[in-house]
Amino acid sequence: EENDGWRLITTQLNYERVAMASFGGLARTLYEEVLDWAGTPASDSSRPIDAPWVQTALARCSVLLTGMELLTARASLRVGSGALSPAEASAVKVLSTESVPTIYRLLMEVVGLESCHPDDDRWAALDFAYRRAVINTFGGGTNEIQREIIAQNGLGLPRASRR
Repeated sequence: EENDGWRLITTQLNYERVAMASFGGLARTLYEEVLDWAGTPASDSSRPIDAPWVQTALARCSVLLTGMELLTARASLRVGSGALSPAEASAVKVLSTESVPTIYRLLMEVVGLESCHPDDDRWAALDFAYRRAVINTFGGGTNEIQREIIAQNGLGLPRASRR
């Protein structure tokens, strides 16, 4: 309708932010591949997953992935019912787009140097995903702006002063 453009634009941005949060699907796939690899015995019968630091890294990935998936699913349901708030869309976008690079970094640490070779067919997707993951922190509005939306619309804090 006439004079409804701002609401239309901001609503579309909220939907875009939830869609960006769903990019974590690749992180889940790569996590499962690394988890499977880490549990496979090497020629000397050792398994990477037996190292406590590997267990911790993979557990951190699992927690981040589960949190992202649950919040994204909740936000997606709220999109469908028309109840999605700007703060919720921003929160799920910030959590997901900042968790995904962390997950990729942890997975690359577990795999080791092999994960840094883009020509290695086994880990090329992990290397590529890690290098491009930071882009999503800008799409749909930078995460710094999203934090302001969360603070104002979600927490009721006053607008930050501009100097």
